[in-house]
Order: sequence, then structure tokens, then C-alpha cells
Amino acid sequence: MDIADIAFAALVAVGLYAIYYSSTRGLLNFIFQRKTKNWVIQNYKNHPDVDFEKVDRVIDSGIFPAEEFSRQEMVAVFGLLLLKTEIPDVIQKAQLFGGQGWAKKFDHDFYEEIANRAIRISTQWHKRSARDLIMFGKRLAEVYQEKVWVGEYKKLHDKLLAEQEHLEQDSRIRLRK
Repeated sequence: MDIADIAFAALVAVGLYAIYYSSTRGLLNFIFQRKTKNWVIQNYKNHPDVDFEKVDRVIDSGIFPAEEFSRQEMVAVFGLLLLKTEIPDVIQKAQLFGGQGWAKKFDHDFYEEIANRAIRISTQWHKRSARDLIMFGKRLAEVYQEKVWVGEYKKLHDKLLAEQEHLEQDSRIRLRK
């Protein structure tokens, strides 16, 4: 067996793996109806309380909007920012928007929307985004001294981590069998 045969065999193996992986992934996406990885679009694009054009304008411009935003639209804005950047950067943007008028809307209903949305997206295969949203909510609650919500987000985060640990242990046990 010379080098050309080895290279050809490796190329065939890589090609077969790519075909298997893409077809398996495509089949799983078809079965579970996973159309997009963007949880914000999945959850808010057709939401009756969300004008997605307003949300897109804020994301595109990066400046504070003049118009009123519902709590769902605010969570959509912060969710899209979380998909693009890190939590501390989104906290800075939230503080900037808070200083310009959104702080009065960082109330119980707003924090509850974050928590409920995090729970919902964690069941939609967006575990990391759910953790990021929870951590964002927790840090924002810390900034605005919402001690009750800091505790709620901590409980929610711990629960999500416990579920993930359970799933990892379960998959390890299955692999051993």
C-alpha cells in the first residue's frame, strides 16, 4: 500500500463520514422540526406582543429606541444581543437603556418573562442560550438590586445545571452498555 492508496482511503473515509453526519443531522432536524438555531426568532417572530421590525431596528442601530417597547420586545432585544456578544456587554447595553428609560420597566413581569423564556428555550435544545439568558437576568437583577430575582435566577440556573449533569450521566451510562 503506497501513500496514494492511504490518501485515497482517508479521503473516502472523510467523505463517507460527511455524508453520514449530514444525512443523520438532516434526519434529526426533520424529525424534531429544528428549523433555526436562533431561539429569539423561534419564540418571538410571530408573538402577538412583539413587533420584530422594532427589535431589528434597535439591534441594527445599536442606539436607544424612541418608541415604547413591551417586556417581550425588550427580552427579544437582549436575547439577540446575547446571541451576538458576551453577557457583560449586554449588561452594559441594558444599563445604558435602563438609564434612558427602560429601568422603570425592569419590573417583576420583565424578570418573569426572562425566567419563563429561559425555561422554554431550554426545552427547545438551546441549553447554552437558556443559561446565558438566566445569567443575564441574574446580573441585571443584581445591578438593579432585585434580591428576590437574584435568588430565583440562582435556583433556576442550579436546576438547569442539575438537568444537564443528569443527561450527561445518563448518556455516559448508555455508552458503557
